[in-house]
Amino acid sequence: MASDILTDAELAEIRERCDKATPGPWVYDERVGCVGVYDGEKRNCLSMPSDSFIFYRHGEYVVPPGEEHGHWTVREDDAALGRFIAHSRTDVDRLTASHAALAKQAEEMRAFLVKAFEYHYLPTVEPENWVDECAYEFCDNIGMDVDRFKTLLAATAARQTDK
Repeated sequence: MASDILTDAELAEIRERCDKATPGPWVYDERVGCVGVYDGEKRNCLSMPSDSFIFYRHGEYVVPPGEEHGHWTVREDDAALGRFIAHSRTDVDRLTASHAALAKQAEEMRAFLVKAFEYHYLPTVEPENWVDECAYEFCDNIGMDVDRFKTLLAATAARQTDK
């Protein structure tokens, strides 16, 4: 089962795709006869060449039953996709920055938990039995799942070994 937490490599791949994309911010433009996404200043998507769009969908001319004249409309799913694409350019930047900040906070918290565990519990037990004897009580006290805590301990030990 894949983890829900991005690895550094996965985050780097996302960042690389974002960096290679057309620079932003991107503009969402919905007019009577089209919906488009493009970079730069807002313009009239009806008058732009089709190759200048990041995303484009033309509208539909609808003549209601029993009426002589119709009107142009844009499908809601096309409009929703256009809004998603336009915002993705800046959303990915913000999400990757938030992920980096949260990863740093998690690392700091991991180090704090390990130090708290070592300070409070290790002096009371034999070193070869410390996880088995103390982890359950410690985790009960802080409200953390024991297996998750053991994973954090192992990850911290691996990081310390790599240094």
